[in-house]
Amino acid sequence: MDSFPTRPNPCVAVVTGGGRGIGRAIALAFAKEGLDVAAIGRSANQIEGVKSEIEALGRRAAAVPCDVRDRASVVDAVAQVREQLGSITALVNNAGIHLAKRFSSVTHDEWQNMLAVNLTSIFYFTQAVLPDMEAANWGRIINMSSAAGRMGVPYAVPYNATKHGVIGFTRGLALDLARTGITVNAICPGWVLTDMVRANAEGLAAKTGMSYEQALANLVSTSPQKRFVEPEEVAHVAVMLLSDSARSITGQEIGIDGGIVVA
Repeated sequence: MDSFPTRPNPCVAVVTGGGRGIGRAIALAFAKEGLDVAAIGRSANQIEGVKSEIEALGRRAAAVPCDVRDRASVVDAVAQVREQLGSITALVNNAGIHLAKRFSSVTHDEWQNMLAVNLTSIFYFTQAVLPDMEAANWGRIINMSSAAGRMGVPYAVPYNATKHGVIGFTRGLALDLARTGITVNAICPGWVLTDMVRANAEGLAAKTGMSYEQALANLVSTSPQKRFVEPEEVAHVAVMLLSDSARSITGQEIGIDGGIVVA
């Protein structure tokens, strides 16, 4: 007999990097799904804008600035969410940065910053919210990896390393929590036309002599579909993972990449 409980109501979600791009799309999709959502991010203006959009959809919302690299800041942000919205039972670890450089020119500080934002922040947020999920015996942890977490990408060794690390974290934690109602999965987008990808194209242009437009075309040409993924496509998968019907999906790396990894 299936003893796993159903999704609690209300269900409160935290979305890091929630002020723009994929994070914003997921936050809004969750609100449309009936969740109350806290947008976490560096830019107060951006997350306040997302908060207003969520409230316009008829859901409760919070906008909490946070330095995801700092454990004390993370603990404080989670405490603010609990105070404003209640116990947290869904977490999307979406905050991330990219660095387009040859490995030989990567500095120690750049390496450490990449680890802190893309990987260590996931550890901080997951540990901070897990007690709420364990108390409810229901939870959804969704970690944003990348196609670069499943394959190599040139000029991106630190990014590759962190995104592979996200998948390892996901697999291990999924097994730790397999006998609970908490699932842990990774989403691995390909090229999504966000500010991060635009910055990647700018970096590629600066290093190769291409124009910005040529660099964007070069990136999208690696997709067998020859198109950028839309943020809403990523949000669709995140919403699917929220459902009780997805309770057996755990420890997975779900690609949304137009076929890049299998090409």
